[in-house]
Amino acid sequence: YHDGNATQTLKLYNQGNKVINIDLPKSRATLPPHLSLKFDKSAINPQDSAIVQLTFDATKQNDWGYTTAQFGLITDDVNQPDKRFQV
Repeated sequence: YHDGNATQTLKLYNQGNKVINIDLPKSRATLPPHLSLKFDKSAINPQDSAIVQLTFDATKQNDWGYTTAQFGLITDDVNQPDKRFQV
């Protein structure tokens, strides 16, 4: 996509035994301008999942060819608060 949007859906699963809260403002601040996120919920209960829609806006990327991006989800998880993703 060089002149439009592409959207993918990600499923995040909490395999732990405590609720994980996603700090949405801080998480969105880690995004490059050509990515946007939508969450179905900001708190993921133990043994439960959340759905994230990730949208790539090629008009804001200003690049051709294969491209990747990194972003983080900032959470209150004590073991790994910054969940890093590469797309």
